[in-house]
Amino acid sequence: MSFVGGILTSGTLMLFLAGAAMSPGVAQNGAPEASPPDGELIESLSGSGDFSELFSALGSTEVLDDLSGGPFTLFAPTDQAFARMPAERRAMLLLPENEDRLESILEYHLVPGRITAGDLAQAVRDRRGRTTLRTASGDPLTVRIVGDALELTDQEGGRARISRQDISHSDGLVHVIDAVLIPRNVNLGFTPYR
Repeated sequence: MSFVGGILTSGTLMLFLAGAAMSPGVAQNGAPEASPPDGELIESLSGSGDFSELFSALGSTEVLDDLSGGPFTLFAPTDQAFARMPAERRAMLLLPENEDRLESILEYHLVPGRITAGDLAQAVRDRRGRTTLRTASGDPLTVRIVGDALELTDQEGGRARISRQDISHSDGLVHVIDAVLIPRNVNLGFTPYR
């Protein structure tokens, strides 16, 4: 792990999850229903909250197909985080014509390298109160310490706190967050839910 121009970097992001496949089922909105991605990540998240919305979103994009190798760090929004978005906005993101937007949002939750909460906290202290991560989408994500929690701030000013940290899996780490992060380069056609 290293810092380049104030951006935390570490290795090349490659493998995310293997074997995500669409199930033959149909969701209530008429869209194909995605089955959850296979692999150790499911096991590592099983005791950490509900992630069916995240796995559905990942299964409906090519994010998993585009990545190979590792390690990586995933900031995983819970179903409650997705529920904070109005239902029509979540549904809009899952439409086939919005796949690029959804992929950008999902890639914004991935950071190359295995970055622990301790690494993040130390980077914040070393940088006098905040540090910036470069995500798989290429966009920056700011990290600060607020109270005793690590807080992520997206490019639009939305904030997510890490509620569970350092969940290990074979390809890196997962930190559970309480909000969906939105990069600036995604034109959602609406004001985010903040």
